[in-house]
Amino acid sequence: DMLIGMHTVADFRKPVFLDWRLDEEIAHKGRKSILIAVGESGQEGELIVGWHEQLMAISAGMAGIRVYAKSKIPAPVELAVCATLEFENGEVFHSVLRVPIPEPSDNGWLVFDTGTIAPDLFSAFINEFAWTRPSSMMHLLHLDFELTQITLSAIGLDLPPGAANKYWVDRVELYFPSDSWHDAPPAPEPSRFALTWRSTESTHLTKDMNDAEREQVVALQALGYLDAVTTAPTSDGVLIHDEEQAYAGLNFYVAAHKPGLYLMDMEGEILYTWSVSTDDPFMPEEIADRMEKWPPRRAHLYPNGDVLAIYGDTALLKIDKDGKIIWAKEGTGYHHDLRVVDGGAIYVLYREWEPLPQAGLGSQTHVDYVKILDADGNELRRVSILKSLERSPYATLLRYGDYKSGILHTNSIQVLDGQLSERIPAFRAGNVMVCMARLSLIAVIDMNKEQVVWAYGGKWEFPHDPKLLPNDTMLIFDNQGPSWHETIRPASRVIEFDPITREVIWEYTGGRARPFYSSTQSAAWRLPNDNILITETNRGRVFEVTRKKEIVWEFINPGRSDEDESLIVAIAELVRYPLDYMTDEFFQFINADGSS
Repeated sequence: DMLIGMHTVADFRKPVFLDWRLDEEIAHKGRKSILIAVGESGQEGELIVGWHEQLMAISAGMAGIRVYAKSKIPAPVELAVCATLEFENGEVFHSVLRVPIPEPSDNGWLVFDTGTIAPDLFSAFINEFAWTRPSSMMHLLHLDFELTQITLSAIGLDLPPGAANKYWVDRVELYFPSDSWHDAPPAPEPSRFALTWRSTESTHLTKDMNDAEREQVVALQALGYLDAVTTAPTSDGVLIHDEEQAYAGLNFYVAAHKPGLYLMDMEGEILYTWSVSTDDPFMPEEIADRMEKWPPRRAHLYPNGDVLAIYGDTALLKIDKDGKIIWAKEGTGYHHDLRVVDGGAIYVLYREWEPLPQAGLGSQTHVDYVKILDADGNELRRVSILKSLERSPYATLLRYGDYKSGILHTNSIQVLDGQLSERIPAFRAGNVMVCMARLSLIAVIDMNKEQVVWAYGGKWEFPHDPKLLPNDTMLIFDNQGPSWHETIRPASRVIEFDPITREVIWEYTGGRARPFYSSTQSAAWRLPNDNILITETNRGRVFEVTRKKEIVWEFINPGRSDEDESLIVAIAELVRYPLDYMTDEFFQFINADGSS
């Protein structure tokens, strides 16, 4: 009875002809089925089955939807469940929950079940909200979620292009556990979303807070990333390796669970793992108390096996190949990214909590800095990214900043070598290029003038990891920029951008058969053979593509969350070094026991 009407949003600009009827030849469990087909226009679109305005409403609790569908010609297809979330604070969010992998049933039917994505619809949609709107998630209370109203507006199949896009839909089931209506269902636990779900306690620093309360608030306001957010696939490890086209090297990756630092060969064998002990005599006590909680977020590997790593909201550590601390910089301010330049100097992103009366704030907010350290970790200088922007012609962009949890949320840094300076003087050697996620802005800071001298945005949304390439273009991970579809399917892409012509000259966006999306973090590197190595953080996936967009190497993290083994552990970044990057002494060390 739920299938009472149809609507297509394949392309609002062109007419789409629908055909539907009861079909007696194709049946599931002896019942007639409905044949649904989009006219032979070759379009790709989403066929929506159900009321146009409101299908049903759900509250917190265990519930799910199953759809039985079939096609004579197998092709990739997804179930799409559309919903509107209305929070107690009045915010409205439209979401599409997708089930990409059906399970086979009897008689060849495909069963799409939202339970394979999350144990209940309410949690599934809240989780979708958390990772498409992380900044909003920070400012919602637990109570807001208890009172959230979720209304399902449509159920549909996301169809592949071509004339063969005909599907039979047998039935749509809304199911509940047998006793789910006896008691008022509880809201999902805040721990499911870690720090992105604000507790009902204050998240502003106050004078009467003790040290423990203050530390908790600072950690909360730091907008930490979840260690695992995506359902783990059935296969992991190295799934694709084209030895002729892939660039052979050593894979050093940082994963969001301890110990988190790994060196791996091209076949997926772990060659070495770095572990840091909190019992290390050189471990400051104030760091040891937090080290058990925070994994590394970014790291630099030295040829002799030393590692320089940012441990989220904990410290900046340099360790040797045994995992022993060479030096440690305590502080919750080190975040997101670092670079080691010739001579050993270290450029690292740092943040302080500072009052900003000019923003009309009574509380403090994050202010980002570029901090320069010598090879031994001693601070040489620091430059305020906020003041550098305020002193520049681009200062008016600050009106778009999010003053609640950090104005800029700077997430990457590159020290320029001057290669583009003859064409764009702002890119002179010694200047620093940064990416500001809150403003979706890439900027160059003159470190002597402490001023932004070049900036650009508008072609990407919440980007990460811009890098200047040898051919004077930029490689950028665009987290939220593209949409494949009129329904605005969440998608990411990697683009090559020309800062002179302001044009995107190459991009990789994935496709239906291999979805590509990470709402946070992620990175992209150009390899010596001109291939692009992409870290898809939230999915725990890293893959290498050619310029013709062929995947020639793919790795899925085998790590799983300690709290929920169904979730894959995120990979902050994977860097591929040449085979001869590490010293002979390092390889002799790791081969000493004959295990590698």
